[in-house]
Parts: sequence; C-alpha cells; structure tokens
Amino acid sequence: REAIKKSIRNHFEGFELFYQPIVHSEEKICESAEALLRFHTPELGMVSPMDFIPILETSKDIISVGAWVIEKAMETVKEWQTINPDFKQIHVNVSTIQFHVPGFKKFVFDTLKKYSLPGSALVLELTESCRVKSTEEFAELFEEFKRHGVMTALDDFGTGYASLIVLCDIPVDILKLDLQLTQNFVKHPQHRAILKLVADLCKNGKIRLCAEGVETEESLSLMKNAGADLIQG
Repeated sequence: REAIKKSIRNHFEGFELFYQPIVHSEEKICESAEALLRFHTPELGMVSPMDFIPILETSKDIISVGAWVIEKAMETVKEWQTINPDFKQIHVNVSTIQFHVPGFKKFVFDTLKKYSLPGSALVLELTESCRVKSTEEFAELFEEFKRHGVMTALDDFGTGYASLIVLCDIPVDILKLDLQLTQNFVKHPQHRAILKLVADLCKNGKIRLCAEGVETEESLSLMKNAGADLIQG
C-alpha cells in the first residue's frame, strides 16, 4: 500500500501500460487494443493486478491512477495514429468508483478534446467492481457517453458480475467473452451450443462479440465460425 502511495506521489512511477491487440476476425486487421495496467517496484518486482487493484479501489487511489490510465491511453492512440492512420481505439478498464467521481464525464470529454480525438477512440470496459446493482444508476451516464461516441464494453462475460441483467441496464457496444469461457468452448465441444446462443444474442442486439484468450489456430477458427467479430489474445 505504501509503495503505491509513493508511486502516485512520484508521478505514477512504477505504473505502466501494456497493450494487447484486438483483431478483426474476418479482415485480421488490428484497429484497437486493450490497455493493461501493471505495477512494479525495485523491492517487490512485478505485482499482480489481483493484488494491487483491490488496494487501489479500497484506498480510492483508483481515481487518480484511473485518470492517468485514460490520459496515457489517449496519448497512445494519438501517437499510434501517426504511424497507422487506421488504428482507432483503446479499451480502458474503469471501476465503479471512477463513475461516482463528480466531473468524471467532463474529464473523459476534455481528455479526448486535448488529443483531438473522437469519442470512438475510447472504449470503457466495466470491471468486476461494477456489480449488477450498480449499473442501473449509471445508465444515463452510459447513454450520454454513447451519444458522444464513447463506447462501452462488458468485460469477462460468463463469470462473476457479467450477467445478462447488466445488458438490460446499460447500452453495451461490445461483449467480451471471458478467456476461461473461450478455452472451455475449445476443450468441451458439448458446451458450444452456449457459444451459439451468446453469438446470436449479440447479433440480434447489434452488439459486437469479442473473444478473449484466443491463443491457438483451433480457438481462432472456432470463435470466427461462431460469429465473434473481434479476437483478443
């Protein structure tokens, strides 16, 4: 905890973003990526997100660190677009705590304006802290983000909080299959009827389906044939 506080005081030293590409299943082109927050110190080495994220949320330091992540991600979009004009957006994980911060919406729009980026340059991924009971109250906020082009993704679908009920409360643009669910469909063909149901749900609801944890040709072929629009892994 003290190492995190020290890092924040020292301009987020020790925090770093890694980017995992998200590829179109058909065209096989990369127009987006997910920003993955990592933290390390000389004393502790690399600290697992499962350890430091709960600390950030409990201490409310997720507010300042989360703002830093959005800022850095949009800076990266702008930088990468000078190299590849077809690159469009970065996904950023957002905690419920950030949504409660007065001025969060303004901060998002001001950051996009700072880098002369459209709303579509940012995808807000709902993290595990966004429990079902919390999403309804944010429906209006998500609608406003949507009107300005900022997209919303429901992360880790198939585990924990990421249930069908959430889809009733918020205007989700992208549904992300949890990597464990993706791997389950590969290992157990008898479960693939569930995959088809999810794919049909997305298609009928005009929601893009993204399969996480795609690491083999077999899983790529399976997800592509099932109707996944996006592949991450």
